[in-house]
Formats: sequence, structure tokens, C-alpha cells
Amino acid sequence: MNKTSKELLQPRYKVIADYPNSIFEINDVIDVVEDMYYLEGYTEGFFSPYPHLFRKLEWWEERGEEDMPKKVKLITGKNKRILDIISYNQEFKRLNFKNGFLDLDVPFKTYEVIPVD
Repeated sequence: MNKTSKELLQPRYKVIADYPNSIFEINDVIDVVEDMYYLEGYTEGFFSPYPHLFRKLEWWEERGEEDMPKKVKLITGKNKRILDIISYNQEFKRLNFKNGFLDLDVPFKTYEVIPVD
């Protein structure tokens, strides 16, 4: 089932190294809110000071097809102008989507891609 844009934008971290008495394993993906770790004190503030142990994931990383949004908005420029809202589908995936940006082979133009409901 597709997740909402709010769910997709919740902070997530990937465990990239081990540390003493860790409850996590290397390559675990931790969805801080969904996995309820915040109840045990594992909030975003726990993970962010340790970039050598935890890598913050972007919204699209480490997700299955079933989690991807039905639509995304394309944002451009310093003013974050919304260029378009398009369907996330097979054709969209054929475009040059890398690292959260869409490169449409227009000189000096890349578009930030954000999920929408």
C-alpha cells in the first residue's frame, strides 16, 4: 500500500556500523516514528550526532515499490517554485531520477522531487 507523503517524509536512518551494546544490526533501516523507537528514547536527536554509525536516508531510499507515492511534485530554483505535479509510475522511473533530483537534460536545471498525497 502506498504511504502518505507525511509517512514518506518521516526521518529514517540506516545503521552503517556497529557499536557496543547496540540493539540494531548493520544495514537495519530504522523508521524512528513508525517503529516506535521514540518511546524508548531513540528520537532523531539520538541518531543525527553519529553520522559514522547512522546514515540519514532520503525519502526514496531503501523503499519498496509498494511504499512509493502515487504522485510527486517537481520543485525548482532557490524559491522552491512548484513546477508540476506528476504521477509516480513506470514512465516516471525511466526519467533520470538520481539522489532526489530529476534531471530532464535541460542545461542548469534539476528538479527536486517531493512526494504528495
